[in-house]
Amino acid sequence: MTNEHLQRIFQHNRWANRLIMDACRDLTPEQLTATVVGTFGELGQTLAHITAAEAWYVWRFDKTDPAFDWDDEQPVPPVGEMATILDQTGARFVELATTTPDDQILTYERQGQENRWPAWVVLGQVIDHGREHRSHVATILTQLGIEPPDMDMWAYGEAVQDGRAE
Repeated sequence: MTNEHLQRIFQHNRWANRLIMDACRDLTPEQLTATVVGTFGELGQTLAHITAAEAWYVWRFDKTDPAFDWDDEQPVPPVGEMATILDQTGARFVELATTTPDDQILTYERQGQENRWPAWVVLGQVIDHGREHRSHVATILTQLGIEPPDMDMWAYGEAVQDGRAE
């Protein structure tokens, strides 16, 4: 099965994750604790949440130990470490975009309860979740006086056409 449109959407997600992590890589510990009303929480915690969620979304497909497991009771790992994990999960989702059958049902147990979801729901959630929380990070960066990267699909399309993105 080949779904080049879906694959491109996941390539955008991976690219946008790279941009937002690069924008946060050199922030101070104080900046990583910044938050703004209406966002998920502290900037560093939001980055960790994005990373952990993608790792758990991969787990729903692969059933292997997640590459990154974090909860908000733990310290926020270094941004570079999270960026590496997101690059790995991003690559896996680009692959899944072309290999997942349209009718696949994911069955897994989470917190003692069996879950069954069509794969398209989980794939859609990866995109929606990442976009929402990258937007939160961008809002916090703006309030810190830092210009966030342009991560929308138009910017990605231009980057692809200019050879700056895959």
